[in-house]
Amino acid sequence: MKRLAVSAMAALVLGLSGCEQIEQWQDSWRPQTPHEAYLKGLHDAGLAGTALSQAWIREAAEAVLEPREVELPFREETFIAPERPEAVGYRFRLERGQRIRIGLEIDAEDAPEVFLDFFRVPADEGDPLRPVQDVEETPEGWLYEPDRAGDYIVRVQPELLRGGRFRIDFELNPALAFPVDSYDTRDIGSVFGDAREGGRRSHHGVDIFAPRGTPVVASVDGRVTRANVTNLGGKVVWLRDSRKGRNLYYAHLDSQAVSPGMDVTVG
Repeated sequence: MKRLAVSAMAALVLGLSGCEQIEQWQDSWRPQTPHEAYLKGLHDAGLAGTALSQAWIREAAEAVLEPREVELPFREETFIAPERPEAVGYRFRLERGQRIRIGLEIDAEDAPEVFLDFFRVPADEGDPLRPVQDVEETPEGWLYEPDRAGDYIVRVQPELLRGGRFRIDFELNPALAFPVDSYDTRDIGSVFGDAREGGRRSHHGVDIFAPRGTPVVASVDGRVTRANVTNLGGKVVWLRDSRKGRNLYYAHLDSQAVSPGMDVTVG
């Protein structure tokens, strides 16, 4: 594992996402979710009109129309009876710079297919919910980092005539590891948007102060794309995030322990 440098300050540069109208258009071309594919299968088999299927469809709709509002982190264990076509919905807020892990465990003799659906609530709640597609599936659960702050809904629903005991876990973590070893947010001296030169310009970075010789570390897994000296930033390092494709900029370093093309890991 390579450490990036020794410094007193790091600045991170992030990007923004597109608008609601573009996402609505993209939704018309996206692949079906497993829940949507299952519902289509009921229609294709001529079963969607049965009383049991209609109840299952209503429960799915009600779970996202009237979800339970929860504060993260959150963990709950619930039981869904096989003979009752139930669904559970959870609504919570995510901010930019956060990463959520959604874990689901099923305790049943014959594990049913359980549909875990993830939606973003649009700014205009009259618009349709936005199915979240860019989640990362891992053995520990789903990982997701929002491109914008907002409310989100997760729905849990097993297939028809199946049920069991379920444990759902919402874990919240920073999207970026703190870039100065053994320090934390209490050591931040200034942030994006702070006034500079008497208000004539705003600060485009995050200043973290520590004694000379304190290691600066990678906030993400990625590849070093640049390590040089500039008039504005002094000794700088640019790191390309391998997951999200963003560039992180470390400036005002005392020395540089990496070179372009080097792969680094968090910490």
